This record gives sequence, structure tokens and C-alpha cells, in this order.
Amino acid sequence: NNRERNENQYYYRFNAPGERQGEGKWSEQEHELFMATMESVKKGELKDAAGNVVPMYQWGSFSKSIPGRVGYQCSNYYRSLITQNKLEDENYQLDDEGKLRFYFKNKGFTRDENGRMKKAAAVPKAPRVPKAPKAPKAPVDKTKALEKKKEAEAKKKARAEAKAARDAEKEDKTFRSSCKFDTIRRSGRANGTKKYSDGDGSEDEEDLGPVLPGFMDPLTRMPIEEPAISPYGHVCGYDVWCKILRQEGTKDTCPFTRQPLKRRQLVILTHDNILEYREKMVETQNN
Repeated sequence: NNRERNENQYYYRFNAPGERQGEGKWSEQEHELFMATMESVKKGELKDAAGNVVPMYQWGSFSKSIPGRVGYQCSNYYRSLITQNKLEDENYQLDDEGKLRFYFKNKGFTRDENGRMKKAAAVPKAPRVPKAPKAPKAPVDKTKALEKKKEAEAKKKARAEAKAARDAEKEDKTFRSSCKFDTIRRSGRANGTKKYSDGDGSEDEEDLGPVLPGFMDPLTRMPIEEPAISPYGHVCGYDVWCKILRQEGTKDTCPFTRQPLKRRQLVILTHDNILEYREKMVETQNN
């Protein structure tokens, strides 16, 4: 899985399986662990699962030494210490707007013969060789191509219109009204309400409550909003799914199974379909 293939990338955003993510202000104990781990990195003593030395700024592997914290939290904490003048790093500078910026282009260090850290030497760029000018292309007669394109578009439009006419005729023949003249009922999608119209132009709403009351999103550990289920049975908030499936490293990949997953495969759970999908839901609330 990705945790074994790319340890730093995985722990930059996720804790170890079963480990609860820490939140809020860093405790004194966490600060001491952070500073001790930083010292191990500078000495070249911190190593990843494969036995490789963890370099500076590889925050995912760095965070493994601080229970509950992930890589991006360690990166943010490091920058906050620099801003508060509690740490010094010549690679970070304040810009004209007072914002902390990273200016070390190579984002890494080398070590001298005594094991001390120093900037990596800049790699000289190869001289740019100008490309030979391209020979001018002979003029192309696009008249026939445009005629073929127009003809194809006309045929496509005619087929679509013919299909629409057939579907309309079929619908007229098979239509059966299921509405009662005295009462019309419309059901909301995922907002937990149902609307009723009594025929006098006014509407009433019935609050049905959350689709999954008390359900905690397994990725954010927050009460779930607009629950959506994947083909593998895992349920998260639809917006959380979208963020995970868009970001680099986990794009179009289920964070639970590491199997391919597209956003269009998600099904938003509502009061109308929850009974159909409840048996397919994977248990995540006891983790």
C-alpha cells in the first residue's frame, strides 16, 4: 500500500492505522518530542522504515516520532517557531508583506566530512541549444474537411431529433398519472425534510432529521454532512470524498481500500435510499 511505498507522503496527511490525530495547541511534551526529533534529523540519526536517513523538511517521516501529529502539522509548527524567533533557519525569510517564505531552491542539505549540515551545491544547467526553424507548411485546403464536418453534425442532429420524437411518442402512450388531485407530495434529497402541498398554493415541511444521526466521518472525525457511500461500502461526507479524490497522492483512489474510485461512483445517502444501502455500509464507528 501507499504507506509502505511512500512513507513520507502517507504520514504527511494521515496517522498510523488506529492512531487518533492530535488537534489544537501543541503540549509541552509534544514540543519536547519535536525539538528532540529535530536534533536527530540534524545529526543524521533519524531513519525511515526502509533504513534511509530522513533529511530536513521530510515532515511525513518526521511526524512518526510524535504520536498523534501528522506531517503538515509538524511543518506548520516549525514555521510558527521560526516566526516567534524560537528557531532559526536561513532558508526561511520574511517577504515584503511580512509572510514567511522558503527560499532554498534545492530544498535539502548535504553533509561535510565532519557530518555537519550544509547547503547542497547548485547543479549547473546545461546550455540551451536553439532549435532549428521549422520549414513553412504548405497551405491546406480545408473546404472538404469543413463540408464533411457539417454533414456529420447534421446527421447527428437528425438522429437526436428522431430519437427524441420516438421517446416522446412512447412516453405519451405509456404515461399513467399517480398523483391525487387533492394532495401532492414532494420529497427533499439530503436535507432531511419533506415538502407537502395541499393544493392551496402553500407548502409545509416535515423535518426528518439527519440521514445517519450520530455518525462520525471516519476521515475528519466530525459529525458527517451529506453522507455518501462508495462501491466498497465506506461512508464519508460527500465534500470530504471529493477533496480526497482530487488531491495528489490519493487522486481517484479509495483511502480505505487503495482501489480505484471515481467521484461519479459515489452515492449520496438520503432518507429515500438509506434502507437499500445500510446493509452495504462498512463498520467504521468503532475504529
